[in-house]
Amino acid sequence: ICRSACSLLKQLPPVIGMASSPIGTCTTASSLTQSISCVGCTELVKSDFNHTVQLKALPVPTAKLKSCIGTLKKLMPSFVKLASIVEGPDAGTKLALMDPKLLDRRQSLLNQAELAHLAEFGVNLGDNLQADQLETRTVAVTYEHYSLSAVLDRLLPPNTQLSSFSVVGHIAHFNLKEEVLPYGQLIGQVVISKLPNIRTVVNKRSQINNEYRNFELELLAGEPNYVTLHKEYGLEFELDFSKVYWNSRLSTEHHRVVEQLRPGDLVFDLCAGVGPFAVPALKLGATVFANDLNPTAHNYLEANLRRNLRKSQLISQPELVKAFNMDAREFVAGVLAPRYAEAVASGFEQQVVAIANLPGMAVDLLDCFVGCVKELLTPEVAKSAPPVRIFAYSFLRHGDTGGSRGEAEAALIGRICDRLAGGVQPCDIRLRFVRDVATNKDMYCAEIRCPASLLAASSCCRPSAVCDGIDDQTASKKPRLA
Repeated sequence: ICRSACSLLKQLPPVIGMASSPIGTCTTASSLTQSISCVGCTELVKSDFNHTVQLKALPVPTAKLKSCIGTLKKLMPSFVKLASIVEGPDAGTKLALMDPKLLDRRQSLLNQAELAHLAEFGVNLGDNLQADQLETRTVAVTYEHYSLSAVLDRLLPPNTQLSSFSVVGHIAHFNLKEEVLPYGQLIGQVVISKLPNIRTVVNKRSQINNEYRNFELELLAGEPNYVTLHKEYGLEFELDFSKVYWNSRLSTEHHRVVEQLRPGDLVFDLCAGVGPFAVPALKLGATVFANDLNPTAHNYLEANLRRNLRKSQLISQPELVKAFNMDAREFVAGVLAPRYAEAVASGFEQQVVAIANLPGMAVDLLDCFVGCVKELLTPEVAKSAPPVRIFAYSFLRHGDTGGSRGEAEAALIGRICDRLAGGVQPCDIRLRFVRDVATNKDMYCAEIRCPASLLAASSCCRPSAVCDGIDDQTASKKPRLA
């Protein structure tokens, strides 16, 4: 299932407003859309949703029901769990509950062929349909008949903007806006009651502002258990959501990148987390060197690599995977560079891929690729060595300062060229939109073709004046990166 619950919140409401019509008039004040008197409350009271409604029911011969049901569904109430076919007055007849509003519009909702088809089976919905041809049934509506979105629509104040949420294993993760915070516990109660696989509901209380890329969580409802098992494209990832970084909205991106790999490729994952890129790459048959600065993430990374690989593969080919707990810059210098040089010396001809999934800082990290193998490869050897294909993720802001998206993209490409010391050109960089993050803020992937000559460069590839200006700005800050 899609791990973003945006699709759940956008479901059609399971209840439809009542409308008076010559055929479908209800004599009761109840309606299909029950007004909840506790709008703005902070506790879930399921009984507040209980009410009854009188519906008109269309007699249908039991033997003909199977042939008619597909067409009749267009006129039935759209309750999520309400049985729209009920017992009739005798064994030979069933009653199909009709939404009065839709029944009154039947001629516009059904074409002539459909009306004629129903008539062949003794179901008359033509102009001569009379009110006395319909049965009346009183239907009990309860909390269970409402969808998640319909419940929240009725409990939260009007015009409340409730963001979508992510599902990570048994955890539902919200990022609530300030005006919704007073209703956080209520939202959590509803989510747990409507989604049987969810046992913990949390809200992110802080931004990611530390080197381990985790954030403070507020428990809204359920168990305070943040260790979970999440499934993505047939693979299992164990993680502690309170101590490591995980974003279910990136599942498509993980899959997109891994689909571009082939068995035997050499993959370096600089900021691997618990393994969303590394695990499927290794499962595919690539040789993977994965790293993360966070010790907890590193432990889960190793566990997830073992969990998703057959024991025989680990025993027979242990050299296919290595996991490291290092600073990303140290990983490039101490792991990527020598392994790349070894591959070149052995005549390696497949892809060499580096992944830097740290959108806040990955572009600033790129300068550590410049000259990283200058002590290991001669310029002559580097001429025929394979390039490194870098996937570097970055946030891109646009619009808030008056600039267009195109201008922001051009500026990002310029930054990448600067960090790589002029050793790549804009034509070597392909920007790809990944997802919306916030208003005027998007996440992009920069796919960079980094030539071996840049990795083996003994000096900056830019004019000295340009180089000096950039060195002055960056030499004093070499951030530790997860």
